[in-house]
Amino acid sequence: MRCPALSDLPPAPSRRKGWPWTEESSQLPDTMPDGCSWPRISIVTPSFNQVEFIEGTIRSVLLQGYPNLEYIVMDGGSTDGSVEVIRKYEPWLAYWVSQADQGQAHAINDGFQQVTGEILSWLNSDDEYCVKTLDFVARSFRKQPDIELLCGDCEMIYTKGYVIDRIKGRPGDLARLLAGDFIPQPSAFFHRRAWEAVGGLDTNLHFILDYDLWIRMMLKGVKLQYIPLSLSRFRWHNLSKTRKYPAQFGFEYLAILERLFQKQANERLNNTKLKAYYLAFSKIAAGYMQYTEKVKDQHHEILQALELWIHHLERYHNDYIQAPRIWAESLYHIGQSYCLHDNMKQGRHFFAMALHANKKAYKALLGWVIALLGVKAYRWYTRIYRILIQSLRRLN
Repeated sequence: MRCPALSDLPPAPSRRKGWPWTEESSQLPDTMPDGCSWPRISIVTPSFNQVEFIEGTIRSVLLQGYPNLEYIVMDGGSTDGSVEVIRKYEPWLAYWVSQADQGQAHAINDGFQQVTGEILSWLNSDDEYCVKTLDFVARSFRKQPDIELLCGDCEMIYTKGYVIDRIKGRPGDLARLLAGDFIPQPSAFFHRRAWEAVGGLDTNLHFILDYDLWIRMMLKGVKLQYIPLSLSRFRWHNLSKTRKYPAQFGFEYLAILERLFQKQANERLNNTKLKAYYLAFSKIAAGYMQYTEKVKDQHHEILQALELWIHHLERYHNDYIQAPRIWAESLYHIGQSYCLHDNMKQGRHFFAMALHANKKAYKALLGWVIALLGVKAYRWYTRIYRILIQSLRRLN
């Protein structure tokens, strides 16, 4: 199907302006510059009760001006008015359904069973594509026929649509991916053969099903291509899973790593093992930071998470001796978590251990000093530090 023009679609609500409401991508010619047909791109949108955002998602796909699009919406039985929105755009959908499903991964797998495209991706119903995304993606795949997985950058937007941050993708292999997750899912596209090679998403996963997919693809030899362009907009809002369940993301991440490293004996992967575990445990610790004002409610879970991390450091003690920086960073984050949850003595203990592991662990030294002033002072210190880091990131 050729993408419709803006004038073909239902009019945007009066309060909506700009992309993808009153602006569109320019219509592409029927053939590529070399005279070949545009590759068919198939997009699946899984959705459940996202009436506030789903129309923007649908319009950002349909207004790409792309000549060979196949678009499918898999709704999980929404009751908030989402179905009425989807029906407005039914003439331009290859397929849609609204029925109870078994979760996001299940809905996406079912959606991809319906598609016929060569290039695939899914776009969640609170995210959007940027202008001309499908044009850039198609040209990249056609320019390098051996590409099987491609990613770009991703803008992070708040509820109302303004940009608050940018998630940078970057090139890399499996070892680099494990050391730092850098494939923004809304900006990732893959060839059908890569999807079929791994059998789709693991339906047992609920939070980092995309990360698991990239790992399994790369284990099959799929190579990643990165293009330094913003391809999508990830929406940060109160009901998004990333914001609502950050600690659960970390635990699922940890489980995937445990499974992977039990099976893999690859030396290069093992060399990134500690970085990968550090990333997983950091996500868990960061997730529990939101509970700093509710210590009594979450105290047991927080202690369990910290004990798990401590046990992990003991289990791989000999490996961490060879990686003092990561060891010290891990101990620092454990100390930080104890301090944020009003156990200053334990916090200072782990700051001291971090300094012992790496004499250049200056954050641990500063943390130890601030912890002497009590929990309120320490919480203010972490807030100010976080704001400074975020400001520096935006400047870069």
